Order: sequence, then C-alpha cells, then structure tokens
Amino acid sequence: MTQHSTRLSPGLNPRTASHSAAVRSWPRFHSVLAGSILINVQCSVLALSTVTAESAPEEVTAGVAAYNARGITTRTRTKPELERFFDGLELVDRGVTLVNHWRPDDLARAAKDIHVHMYGGAGVKR
Repeated sequence: MTQHSTRLSPGLNPRTASHSAAVRSWPRFHSVLAGSILINVQCSVLALSTVTAESAPEEVTAGVAAYNARGITTRTRTKPELERFFDGLELVDRGVTLVNHWRPDDLARAAKDIHVHMYGGAGVKR
C-alpha cells in the first residue's frame, strides 16, 4: 500500500489559527484540500481532532490560556467548526464527536463527557 502525505496549507496551522484567520483562510484551505491527493484518490481518509471548550468552558479556557502564556499557541473549536473540514468527504460512523464516544473501549466508555475536551472525526473520499 502506498501512503501519501499532503501539506494542506503552509500559511495556516488549523491548531493555532484564530477563528477569524481560519474563516478567512477556509476557501484557500478547502481549495488546497480539494486539489490534494486526499480528495482525488478514492478511499483516502482524513482524520482530525481538536480541543473544544464546549464540554467544560471555564476549565478548558483556563488551560488554553496557560498554554498560550507559555508560548504554545492553541485555540478551541466547536463541533461545527471541525465538521467543516470534512466538506466533500463521507464521515466515518460516529461522525465528529467527543473522542471518548468514537469507537470507545471500556476505559473511554467510563469517561464522563465533562472531562473530555477533544472532538475527533474521520472522513473518507468515496
């Protein structure tokens, strides 16, 4: 099996970009994605995860501020913001969800959503 890696947008790091920068850069990101090997090869998969504050806004906002204060630039995203990266792909079962709900084992099933601060998902080109 051949594996390909495509750098999607050298000017935008989706993990650290501000919401306004991400919104402004979205057409460029999506056009790069659409022209990449990912979108043009059947059965290619895109898997993403992101920090979210939706499950515990105060705790996560404080954590993100602590990372940023130490020079580790990061930001949170909402579920709809992450779902947008999968436009044109078929979401794998469970879609975009808190990571403890995505193919959970016993340990993940035991985790309370209030303690899970990441969304994840995967999309397939059919």
